[in-house]
Amino acid sequence: MEEFYPLIVDDILQNRQVNRDSLRPWLEDLKKIADNCGILPSRKEGRAANIWDLGSDVKLVLQETDGFNQAMTPYAVAELLNANVVSVENAFYPKMVIGINSRSEHVEIAKDFLRFALSEELQSVDTYEGFPVNAKALETQAAADRSMAEAYTTYDIDGSTAEFAIKAYSEETANHLMELCKAATLCLKEDTQIETSLTESLQAYLNGQASVEEAMDAVEGSLKMYLAE
Repeated sequence: MEEFYPLIVDDILQNRQVNRDSLRPWLEDLKKIADNCGILPSRKEGRAANIWDLGSDVKLVLQETDGFNQAMTPYAVAELLNANVVSVENAFYPKMVIGINSRSEHVEIAKDFLRFALSEELQSVDTYEGFPVNAKALETQAAADRSMAEAYTTYDIDGSTAEFAIKAYSEETANHLMELCKAATLCLKEDTQIETSLTESLQAYLNGQASVEEAMDAVEGSLKMYLAE
């Protein structure tokens, strides 16, 4: 559940109330995923499927990547299995948020630091700490030679083991990933209280033991006190 709720929290919670018109279609889509792919209530309930499970009967996995180097493996798996890599709702998690304290006595020094942090020079280096937000650095990283990051291993497909090569990106693949980055406009945020409320409220619905109306009532009841604060 923690993988899904950040995508819609701003839509279903408006003016400190649950927006049932937005909640219903999200719940219906979530139920389709649960019925066809399975959804664990939380990471504590067991291991979720990952890209190494796609060679079995797993149909969908959510994979976070922290840069071009780390995305090589998901893309290689997708190519091996003739699968697709897509961005969910054009969403991203910020690796870091930086700014200047309004009471700072060193505003100009802080501005210099921000300029350096956002510079093409610094952001052109792939440190597995996210994708660059500097447009020129993004293009530089997309075009970088990643042959030194290539690897060879094995992959299980329907019970058989196949040789598996994690190769450097082709120009087409690198451009595809770059375009996904450019289109990422939905900044996700987490709220443990909302996560807990949704996880507890929706278990019966996702297990087929409650209707969508009952699920919406449960969500409203669970979040009522929190939203009133």
